[in-house]
Amino acid sequence: MADEIRVERWGSGDRDAVLIHGLGNSSESWWEVGPALADRGYSVHAVDLPGHGRSAALVDYSVESLVDAVVGAVPTKPELAIGHSLGGLVLAHALDRLAPRLAVFEDPAWTVAIAPEVVEAFRAQKKWTIDDVNRTYPRWSD
Repeated sequence: MADEIRVERWGSGDRDAVLIHGLGNSSESWWEVGPALADRGYSVHAVDLPGHGRSAALVDYSVESLVDAVVGAVPTKPELAIGHSLGGLVLAHALDRLAPRLAVFEDPAWTVAIAPEVVEAFRAQKKWTIDDVNRTYPRWSD
């Protein structure tokens, strides 16, 4: 699985930092945080979760499969790990295996039962065009 997970990297410091993005995002969401941490001496590893960014999709999604993907793609025992939203949920479930010295959870998601119609709405968004995004979120910049 690790070969199918894309990891964006910044810096070459002697301390590792792992960044895990939220649902519908990618490693690109860390475009400011990654370089800022690299400037502070970190070797930064920002994953594209399965089915996000340039990482391959999974056949079946579960928190465990996302944890397996992340742990297989980044160094264990990083100095710092940050998880945002879904990434926070993944990080919480990966703590015993990833073993970061410091874990930061930014607006973490919770594991909840989701109604099937909500799941289908999320799946439909995967096929949106840029016009669909602009229509739905007119305040977002290009």
